[in-house]
Amino acid sequence: MSGNDKEPPDRPSEEVKTSIYEPKKKSAPMQAISMKTPSDAPPREESNTTPAVPRPKLRAISEMAPVRKPPAQNLGNLAPPYDPQAARMRSVQDYIIWGCIAVILASVITLVIWFVAR
Repeated sequence: MSGNDKEPPDRPSEEVKTSIYEPKKKSAPMQAISMKTPSDAPPREESNTTPAVPRPKLRAISEMAPVRKPPAQNLGNLAPPYDPQAARMRSVQDYIIWGCIAVILASVITLVIWFVAR
């Protein structure tokens, strides 16, 4: 210890006040600043006219829906010509309906068995 031969400073006693713990000066109270228009300003004039609202343009659903088949012809007592695409669509719809019925029926049977087995 050739360079630091100094003794450590004395610790302050409990009664001695230090500058660290002294209360600081209190700051000024907080002030709110209103961003509203001052009351001495002249009031704005509000217009009593209603703004022009564009009228909606109504269209028929037939204009929006895609055209899948030509309008029906009056064939009298004759059946319309066979449409294979419509027949496929009907068969797919039948499969979907019967599949839903099968799932519902299976779940009902499963629930009945589960409640009876308890």
